[in-house]
Amino acid sequence: MALFSKKNLEKSNKKFRYLELCLDTCDNFLIMGDPKDELKALAESMGYQVITVQLHSINPDLRGTPVIGNVSGIPCFNYHVPWADPIFEHPDKKFLVVFYIEEADPRAINALKSIIEAHDIQGHRADNFFVGVVCRDSSKEIQSTILPLLTRIDWVD
Repeated sequence: MALFSKKNLEKSNKKFRYLELCLDTCDNFLIMGDPKDELKALAESMGYQVITVQLHSINPDLRGTPVIGNVSGIPCFNYHVPWADPIFEHPDKKFLVVFYIEEADPRAINALKSIIEAHDIQGHRADNFFVGVVCRDSSKEIQSTILPLLTRIDWVD
């Protein structure tokens, strides 16, 4: 099939329309396939700051990095989630957090539920972000509690 055939253009336009609609309405989404740089470019053109997280590279329970600090002279233990720093540091900006999940532990994928549903990142709520989940391997079977929370976009040609 030719690259610019009517059928290819219709498929391409459909996936871009779905993505644009999700971005326009801040609707959490799942892309099955590899959007390459198109996802980031479209999101940034719509005014979003894009944070990408390779989910396989962080702790499966998404707790973050353990940090020992001081509160009024009393030592305390907490977790730091470095990828979320811009969200909390810039509450006036809009963020799209894109989690790449193809190599992630299923526990980590399921741990995204509170982030997606309640906008809760380690007990801190923020309303200036929404979530995109990307599985570049479009043939991968995903079974997770987060699937009903996401609009699915098939990014295959």
